[in-house]
Amino acid sequence: DHAASTWTTTWDRIDGRRVLPSVARNKTRKASSTRPWDLFPSHTSVRSRSIQPSPRIPTTRTKIERKKKKRRGWNARRRRRRRGAMNVGGFRNVRWNACRNRSNENEGGRKGVGRAWAKLYPNSQAYERGTLDVGDGHRIYYEQHGNRSGKPALVVHGGPGAGCYAKHAQFFDPGHYRIVLVDQRGCGQSTPRGQLVENTTSHLVQDMKRLQDHLDIQSWVLFGGSWGVTLSLAFACAYPERTEAMVLRGICLMRPVEIDWTFGGGASVLRPKAWSGFLQHLEVKEREDPLRSYHKRLLSEDSQVRDAATKAWQSWEMSLFITPRDLTQVWDGEKWEFQSTQQKGGKEEKGPSSSQPSKPEPEKKNAETPQPAIEGKADPNMPSSVAQAMLTAHYSVNHAFLDPNYLLDNVDRFRHIPTVMVHGLYDLVCPMRTAYDLHKRWPEAELRIVSGGHSMYDPAVQAELVRSLDQIRDRKPIRPAPMH
Repeated sequence: DHAASTWTTTWDRIDGRRVLPSVARNKTRKASSTRPWDLFPSHTSVRSRSIQPSPRIPTTRTKIERKKKKRRGWNARRRRRRRGAMNVGGFRNVRWNACRNRSNENEGGRKGVGRAWAKLYPNSQAYERGTLDVGDGHRIYYEQHGNRSGKPALVVHGGPGAGCYAKHAQFFDPGHYRIVLVDQRGCGQSTPRGQLVENTTSHLVQDMKRLQDHLDIQSWVLFGGSWGVTLSLAFACAYPERTEAMVLRGICLMRPVEIDWTFGGGASVLRPKAWSGFLQHLEVKEREDPLRSYHKRLLSEDSQVRDAATKAWQSWEMSLFITPRDLTQVWDGEKWEFQSTQQKGGKEEKGPSSSQPSKPEPEKKNAETPQPAIEGKADPNMPSSVAQAMLTAHYSVNHAFLDPNYLLDNVDRFRHIPTVMVHGLYDLVCPMRTAYDLHKRWPEAELRIVSGGHSMYDPAVQAELVRSLDQIRDRKPIRPAPMH
């Protein structure tokens, strides 16, 4: 019976009739209970062996194989749903899988397989470096990356005084964007370093305009973060026709309430130990107004006084950069210390503690009567960290040389500009209230609240920034319905 069933199936195939595999299998099951893999055994009769079976008859999938295939489909659908919509804090949904159009081969510009978290683009070399004389004794440094004939985009760094880095260009598609990096007055590679004379928000806005004319750019995309948000909005308010779009991160308007949050004790409720170390550097009388006290110390002619104040200043600022996910409080038997435990390369890397006692500070000879900054002269050997602290204190004490609600009251001047605002849910430097107040006045802009901190390299923040710039590159609409 077994040989007959095999012969019958083979004969039907070579007789010229087209027999479907299911029909052939039914015939064999009627003749005998032959298993699918026994249809064409090697020990058949001589006559059946002389006729080769057709390779077009597929083997039958077993019941277990069909179940495995079905289960794989279910798991794939579950993974897609997990990467779907995410609603944070009641704000507009953020779809992580919207970054699927990122390309694996960025230089070629071809679209590849989508990823849940958008990564930075490869590092690109600057094709032009130079300085521009903007008057008042200042020269600003700039670089250009990416495509020479691409869409112009300007990176507006934060701080004030933080400066630009080549890694900032990696948020842009180098095959599409013409990326301009610039160091603002008195910081980075701009000269003179640490110069506060003729250094205000209006001066920086005019510098951006001069650089735009120098590079023969009609309009560009502004990419600003933290203090860079304030400066970007100030430029858009002054020159809306020269601004094509904006991507803003860590919404900051430099209002008195925001400055008081950072340097007036507002954030101390979340970082009490770090705030205590920030005050311990000052005399008892100076602690009544920490911001102005530090401002005087940072303007001291004594470099040792400036360096000590800078160290305490940056220690407080960095404690606000650490998100709750990266913060560990450690007891060493005598005191509590905050340590950062960020994993890099599979290993834990412990960062400096925000309340870790520093080395004994030098004697403060001029601490009681600090001298004003040297106007007209600048120290070329001044560390960039000291220059950044000086500029941050300079703009904070003067409220960025703007009226408290200047940008909110002039939203109508740049309301038509397509804008994406990205703000971290755990941002302790710029309070969430600022992003809400700006979006309430400006519902046409898109506000994206992500599960991240203040840093632009936080995975969630980074993904949204890359996605927003890709969205502008692809000319996709970025204006949602107003948020209520």
